[in-house]
Amino acid sequence: MKGRIFCQCFSFDCQFKVHSAQEFIEDFFKDNPVPCTHTTMDLFGRLADEVIRDDGQIKRCFDEWIDEVQISDNLRQMLLNEDSEAYLLYDEPERNEFLFRLLLHFAIGGRLCQFEDSIHPYLDIVKALYKDLITVQKDPETRKLQVISHVYKVVAKDDKGRAFYPDSGQQQHLNTFAYLIIDPLKRLAFVLHHRFGNGQF
Repeated sequence: MKGRIFCQCFSFDCQFKVHSAQEFIEDFFKDNPVPCTHTTMDLFGRLADEVIRDDGQIKRCFDEWIDEVQISDNLRQMLLNEDSEAYLLYDEPERNEFLFRLLLHFAIGGRLCQFEDSIHPYLDIVKALYKDLITVQKDPETRKLQVISHVYKVVAKDDKGRAFYPDSGQQQHLNTFAYLIIDPLKRLAFVLHHRFGNGQF
């Protein structure tokens, strides 16, 4: 993914109002909301039995290819192979969560991905990036942390409905993505995007 993943931050000078998010985002792109509710990494606790060993090593499997991605372990089986038992660890709403999507994107990597044997580097980068992009605050009534950032998956299309951002290819690869993350408290907007392909050496 080196040289092909980017994150940009923009500040804005007006108050962000959730009810007018569409207008705000159309100033950037066309969007689809992405659920973002997790304040901890607990979502990945259930990887322990099916996907990873006690020491964090990712369990291996026979090689296969799905969507130009080599699957050599149970982590990628869980992420991509709908026919595997590991895939059933997470339901569709969990898979749509921004935190889960970050793990998927980093585990898939680029076309020349040198994957890790341990889950720890993936979880470390996902946690660090999530903390940098997402703002939380305590709910005044429940005193529990809650996410206040808003996340949108964005695709820019021309007047004929053809996508040109984040990629203009005929068929968008699942690891070609763009997200707009809005922090209404700090009045910041982050864009995280990646185009699947060969990275820089």
